[in-house]
Amino acid sequence: MQFCFCQELCSHYNVGDNKPPNHDVRTKYPCRHWLAMDCEKIFALAELQEYCTGQPMACKIDKIHRLKKELGGG
Repeated sequence: MQFCFCQELCSHYNVGDNKPPNHDVRTKYPCRHWLAMDCEKIFALAELQEYCTGQPMACKIDKIHRLKKELGGG
């Protein structure tokens, strides 16, 4: 699994338990906000990355949200 590209530096990183937000934890466990697809910082940074690099985003956030709602998960 590839984690959020900014979780190494993000001040909102949280795994949802008592693990400390150190380098080891950040490289092994995904942020709970990234898993829930509810982190606005990620989306803003992804849009900035797309603008700066000219590379399209790998995932379609609107599609993910729509699928989650259809499955009853959001």
